[in-house]
Amino acid sequence: MTLVLNEHMHGAEKTGGMPLELTRQMKSMWGRAFVMIMGLAMFAASSSLAGGLSYAGVGVRARAMGGAFRGVADDWSAASYNPAGLAFMKASELNVSLGTYTPGMAYTPNLSPNDYDIGFKDRQKRYPLDELFPIPSFGGVGVPSESKGWVFGGAIYWTQDANYGWDLFKAPDTYYNDYQFAEGNFRTDLDVIDFHPVAAKKINDNLSVGAGLSLTNGDLVFRKILFVANPFGAPFDDLPYNNFLGDFRIDGKGFSVGANGGVLWKLNDKLSLGISAQTPVTIKVKGNATLSMAWPKNTALATKQLTVVVEGDTLKPDVFFSGNYSIGNSRKSDDFRPFKMDMRLPAQLGAGLGWTASSKLTLAFDAAVTFWSVMDKWVITFENGGLNTGVSHLDKVEVPFNWKDQIRLSAGAEYMAREDLVVRGGLYYDGTAAPDSTFGPGFPDVGNRIGLTFGGSYMLNGHFEVGVAEDLGFYSKRNVPTSAYGVGQTVYPGEYSALRVETLLSMSYRF
Repeated sequence: MTLVLNEHMHGAEKTGGMPLELTRQMKSMWGRAFVMIMGLAMFAASSSLAGGLSYAGVGVRARAMGGAFRGVADDWSAASYNPAGLAFMKASELNVSLGTYTPGMAYTPNLSPNDYDIGFKDRQKRYPLDELFPIPSFGGVGVPSESKGWVFGGAIYWTQDANYGWDLFKAPDTYYNDYQFAEGNFRTDLDVIDFHPVAAKKINDNLSVGAGLSLTNGDLVFRKILFVANPFGAPFDDLPYNNFLGDFRIDGKGFSVGANGGVLWKLNDKLSLGISAQTPVTIKVKGNATLSMAWPKNTALATKQLTVVVEGDTLKPDVFFSGNYSIGNSRKSDDFRPFKMDMRLPAQLGAGLGWTASSKLTLAFDAAVTFWSVMDKWVITFENGGLNTGVSHLDKVEVPFNWKDQIRLSAGAEYMAREDLVVRGGLYYDGTAAPDSTFGPGFPDVGNRIGLTFGGSYMLNGHFEVGVAEDLGFYSKRNVPTSAYGVGQTVYPGEYSALRVETLLSMSYRF
């Protein structure tokens, strides 16, 4: 779909040096683009814009154009953005891409409620332990010579990703504890990979439809400090012994099936409209949970033979405290249980416009709604009688989110500088789905983000194409206020900042 500006229209009526008819067409196109994008933005009706756990997208071409690709969708990455666009591809394609990103995170904790030390490395600027993450993707599309409008393909790509490990915690000095907490005592390692077969059908010269199957595999490692309430009462629960400290970790995986689909409509030979949607998925994660309780050195708790009733079970503290002074250090106890959890991931609805402004220039605009409100909370339930803390049994651990539905707006441009060289650029406005009330380092979707993207591709010999894209994400700072409720458990006050830098490299073969 190209618009060729006729340089020989010397006799045609002009306005400001441009043919009058073309001026009218451009005004009409811009008007449609504005109405469609603003309409979708108002439909989303949210106070900030979508970020959440979603990976920023696939494909060097789409990413270099700010992710504005639903209305263009004419390479392998359309399998993700809008599968209907595959039906208009002229040649078969194989692609391999590699993205590497640095989150550029920083967190200065403020986790001393009422100035009381509960164990965090407070007021020290902290950085994630891991700083460079590779994310590959693969795609292939076959365009049969006698296909009757059908095109088939497949792709493998990341849809959600979070990789953050932090050294944030040590036991308070007054806890008198020798247990060495792991350096990555807070960690989230989430990888959701979509194995995505796809098909598209050209209905006529102006309209196509497409759909794909999302065979979704999720892997999750999650770690945090668990505060277990001391059930023994006064005077044995005086600060800092009101809570016992647990090093909690889960490691699991699961599978789910979803789908995406789309429509691509060429309104004329210059302007195309793409609409696509992704269904929600629920990954049933199963695996193993580990809890290491780090008991304090406390003479009264170690020697006093208390008998208490906790949820119907008679428990004696000497079971876990006995001998901790005789061996010269504090003791720990471990428990292991299978766990299960439903990890709900959001649906998405998006629309985009592609405009071939000239034979060399293409412009694109996108708006997408991500329904992050499905992320209400994680409920991690334990089997075989619950997780034994030493003073109680936990049936479940809840991780609250209370995220909001959000949107993302993108714009991009592509310019053919030479027959074998294309340059691209884009902008997007993205943001955080997470409220302050549940914000923490495990899922630090820091704040509203303005992204600047650029890149290009070079055709080697008519078949091979190499490409590169760069994505700079500039976050606003987030200051999470201190509150008396849930500090260090459900909310983590302090100052967060980030500058995300991502580089993508790509190799395509067309035949």
